[in-house]
Amino acid sequence: LFSLNIREPEQGQLPDTLQEALALAKNSDVVVLGLGFSNRIESEAFDRSEYQLPQEQLELISQIAKVNKNIIAIVNSGTPVDLNWDNQ
Repeated sequence: LFSLNIREPEQGQLPDTLQEALALAKNSDVVVLGLGFSNRIESEAFDRSEYQLPQEQLELISQIAKVNKNIIAIVNSGTPVDLNWDNQ
């Protein structure tokens, strides 16, 4: 059992715990990723200007997919999301 809470980075960088997540993903049968938007990005008061997940989450998906293709993605969003990354 493993929990990784990646918060929105201040400077667009993935946290150091990415290496731990990659090692775990490499040795797992399946990876479950929780993705989506915080209330700083999307809320009742305003909408997002883009349909993609935040760049840091796209990078996380890309890095995880390099070591384990068996990914279940749970996306939390109140508006449409571009899921083109699912073919990678």
